[in-house]
Amino acid sequence: MLAFLILFCISFVIYTYIGHPFLMYILSRKYPRMWAKGEITPSVTVFVAAFNEEKHIYEKIKNILVQDYHDFQIVIANDGSSDGTALIASQFKDPRVRLVDFPVNRGKAAMENDIVPTITSEIVIFSDATCKWPPDTIKKIVSNFKDPEVGAVAVDLKFKELRGGTSIEKGQSLYWKYERFLRIHGARFWTNIVVSGTTYAIRRELFRSIPLDVPEDLINPLNVAMSGYRVIFDPSIVIEEISTTSHNSEYKMRTRIATRNVTSLFTYWKYLNPIYGFAAYQFFVHKFCRVFCWVPMFFAFLFNFFLLSQFWFQVLLFLQLSFYLMGLYGFILAKKEKKNLLFYVPYYFILLNWACMIGFFNYCRGIRKPTWQTQR
Repeated sequence: MLAFLILFCISFVIYTYIGHPFLMYILSRKYPRMWAKGEITPSVTVFVAAFNEEKHIYEKIKNILVQDYHDFQIVIANDGSSDGTALIASQFKDPRVRLVDFPVNRGKAAMENDIVPTITSEIVIFSDATCKWPPDTIKKIVSNFKDPEVGAVAVDLKFKELRGGTSIEKGQSLYWKYERFLRIHGARFWTNIVVSGTTYAIRRELFRSIPLDVPEDLINPLNVAMSGYRVIFDPSIVIEEISTTSHNSEYKMRTRIATRNVTSLFTYWKYLNPIYGFAAYQFFVHKFCRVFCWVPMFFAFLFNFFLLSQFWFQVLLFLQLSFYLMGLYGFILAKKEKKNLLFYVPYYFILLNWACMIGFFNYCRGIRKPTWQTQR
């Protein structure tokens, strides 16, 4: 019985991180369902959530204003910043720029719930304050909405390394390449249920009110996918974003995200119902299995000690111990701001799953994370 449980736990982890991507690849190659793209000109509102972004907000607004698109507005949602973010944004006299200055820091979801229902544009593009757009970003994003089945559009990312490629920066970049692979093939087969909050767009009519303690960049596309529309990924749109550079900043960010993801799973568990089809499967594997992968990892390691009389389970324990020790050494290298591919891959993998475990315990303790602070 223990042998079966160990093999099941290991199979769960392998399928989550290797089997699922392989299935996505096979499905997208054998049954591709590409969407129509073309030049269209719907009205657009760019929604920029900002909290203490005085270092970036001026350049961000200037970056959007030079977009090669004729009909767009910019909403700067200031989430109770304690610095000069609101003052800087208010100095723009361009009629396309509107500042909504909230006095209290409540989080992105609260601001979206207040503002998006008042927007009359057909398309809403959500963006962070730090990412840099090429001049044709809006035009490329909206071209995907020519297909009436497309309800949300995600973009590709290019991370700007600030400190010469630390272990965290390299790990983040490698993790994004993995996520990118999943999103390319998920969209080509039918749909994704996730986007990067750095920049993504939805049809405004598909927006639904968001609980304050869940990640809006998960729930917005999730609601779109579960409504029967497609969440696609366009790799031709490449947005530059700033990497996190240290273990502490990455750990804090990943723990906050994990806590909100766990909250989302318990809030939106109804979306695991098979009646939602492929989107429900994506939600199950990409979120549920990923968030709770630390559970079978823990039990596979624990149960292994009870079967050491068998040679193959001795080998299995050796492999598990080796992997975790490599991750530990990768952590030591990260603290010293050194990097080595052999060690930062297991280190970053363990960091992600450790953050998910802490996120679950945070949820059980009643901790919620409706607000955010930048980790740069």
